Amino acid sequence: MEAGFCPKCNENTLEYGVLEPEDESIFYPVVCAGCGFKGKEYYNLTFDGFYDNDGNKVEENDGN
Repeated sequence: MEAGFCPKCNENTLEYGVLEPEDESIFYPVVCAGCGFKGKEYYNLTFDGFYDNDGNKVEENDGN
């Protein structure tokens, strides 16, 4: 399986709903325009660090 492709018909015809959080994950409700499959496309969240407002990663003990 691949993100963005229907797990039933393997077509790139998913229509996405609004992103929703769930525990340590997020998901998009999806409906396949090709075969009618309805479900959720999940993503796991992991901590990646802190970033400043300019998008620069803040390294430990850098004092900024």
